[in-house]
Amino acid sequence: RLYVRSPAQPAYSFSGKTIGNERADYRDVTGIQWDREGRLLLGHKGGVAIFDDKGAVAGSVAGQDVSAFFIDEKNRIVIARNSQLVADKGETVNLMVPTQAGVPRALEELPSVLPSKGDRLVADPKGKTVLRLSADGKYQSIFSSTFFSRLVATPLDEIAMLDKNTKSITITDRDGKVQSKLPAKGQGYELDDPVDVAFDELG
Repeated sequence: RLYVRSPAQPAYSFSGKTIGNERADYRDVTGIQWDREGRLLLGHKGGVAIFDDKGAVAGSVAGQDVSAFFIDEKNRIVIARNSQLVADKGETVNLMVPTQAGVPRALEELPSVLPSKGDRLVADPKGKTVLRLSADGKYQSIFSSTFFSRLVATPLDEIAMLDKNTKSITITDRDGKVQSKLPAKGQGYELDDPVDVAFDELG
């Protein structure tokens, strides 16, 4: 949690509990989040590991070279790999964007994908933008003309986007209009090499 003012007590402390088997080897973790059933999902290069509310392994979704994952409108786990989004039931969507040359370009790098308003916000490192695509992969528009490596939304569909280069966070509304920014350093805080961003239950 980011506090503009120093809290009276630590925001978080270690509970002493862990998840999964201590011998499990999760390579290149891409992120963690809770699904609507209260399960903890841990994304990694080989797919998504699923844990119950006790921290025990409850299942998994296998994948190869997975770079990101999200929960779609049907509460399905969707993994991103190369230029594809693959749902846990095998449904595959290919992601292509138009180019000035008239030849569609595959989105081969997918560091972050976020469902929003029935569409998909996709971080595009090569184009140095964030794109809005439809759920079936069709290009809609440029959501942000600045590239952000991590995207996350609140229940009200406000979008927080992390820029690792400037170590700053930009918050927009659901249409991409900038609402506020958190610079890398401010009074009482400093974002030192941030790798991810999330909202807690207080928003």
